[in-house]
Amino acid sequence: MSCCELGSTYDRAALVRELDDVADLDVQTDVSLRDRTSMKVGGLADVVASPRTVASLCALLSLCGQQDVPFVVLGGGSNVVVSDAGVRGVVVHPRVDFRRQIGDGIWRVGAGAGLGGLVRWSVDAGLQGLDVLAGIPGSVGGALVMNAGGQDREIGAAVKRVQVVEVGGARWLDADLCGFGYRRSGFPAGAVISQAEFELQAAVSGDADGENRAASEALRSRVRAAQSRRRSSQPLSQPSAGSVFKNPEGDFAGRLLELAGCKGLSVGGALVSQAHANFIVNTGSATGGDVFRLAQDMRARVLRHAGLELAFEIRFVGDFGADFRKASKVSKV
Repeated sequence: MSCCELGSTYDRAALVRELDDVADLDVQTDVSLRDRTSMKVGGLADVVASPRTVASLCALLSLCGQQDVPFVVLGGGSNVVVSDAGVRGVVVHPRVDFRRQIGDGIWRVGAGAGLGGLVRWSVDAGLQGLDVLAGIPGSVGGALVMNAGGQDREIGAAVKRVQVVEVGGARWLDADLCGFGYRRSGFPAGAVISQAEFELQAAVSGDADGENRAASEALRSRVRAAQSRRRSSQPLSQPSAGSVFKNPEGDFAGRLLELAGCKGLSVGGALVSQAHANFIVNTGSATGGDVFRLAQDMRARVLRHAGLELAFEIRFVGDFGADFRKASKVSKV
């Protein structure tokens, strides 16, 4: 996705006047991003624009392109850390939220749909494919960008195609063009996900009510088990951005971080959780800079201890200084 730079300049008042004329687009200025992320850190956004339809998202990106305004995309805010300096330009917060069946087993879902409600609906309907998202916070768009999932499957496995909106308009990408891999995707730079189509399978074939009820209950059991695993192993009671690093091939980032002595490390109000070494929690006073410096320390310790450089799973939005710009593997939204 496009990323704003602190040095970007544009006529905010003129932009906001034009955005206010776009139907189905909510616009706010000087918005605290601390309140819009699960990590609870970060400064102000110049503008937050929340499109409620694909058409309003198209109009928003068209105006950004015409006026050369940089933008970032912020979905549910569950895997991002925002700079204390905030974000210049526009923060796009998609609220395209709907769910409808368009074919046999094919469901179209808006990018702004919350994952928790989507999992509950699919399980209640006896459909499998999205249950892999059980216990994962955030929205559909963000889950697609990071190809979120559990231990055995990811959301990309259920995708038929995804619609993206760019400055020039909207287009559909078949699943094989989305570049899905472990905790990554390959959507075009500058594209914003607006909706997706999923191929969902009934939990059991046949018409026997008894079989259907048993299959649905088995699906619910899988969801409850996944939620229980997360509650028992992750610090869900404290603000965090989820897993800090991706698991390297054949190993677990949490194991490597624990062996490197990262549990209990802290910078300011940011603390490596004692429950899981791959989680940084906000003890109440953390800043975005605290989180970034602690994450860099964790990464350096694993490099020294195991000779392996971990890749970030969380994404840093905004400007974190010279060290941030030099960090070649820091992912930006």
